[in-house]
Amino acid sequence: MKLSFIIASFLPILAGSLYFFMAFEVKCISKFRSMMFGEIRFKKISFAFIMFGIYFITRPLQNILGPHPLPLIINCARQFFLMAVIAPSILVAIFHWVPAPGSAPAFN
Repeated sequence: MKLSFIIASFLPILAGSLYFFMAFEVKCISKFRSMMFGEIRFKKISFAFIMFGIYFITRPLQNILGPHPLPLIINCARQFFLMAVIAPSILVAIFHWVPAPGSAPAFN
């Protein structure tokens, strides 16, 4: 029981921390790569990683908060955040994705 609790708490925190680290790395690299891809694109990528980090890092709250209503409330808030904020952001990003000139493979 203790091992499963530790795994259920530690892995989401690790995943969320990884996404926060990726957002930090994108922010550090953006100074050099923004000339190629554009500054706005890197800000959006960093924001997406931060949103996923928040989503994953709040998972252990469901285990910690205790009896019935509180874990359900946290789960509903997390799923609402995923479906109302993250998913539409990704969908809009996919619709507005335009490859940089010369990056698409040439099929001759």
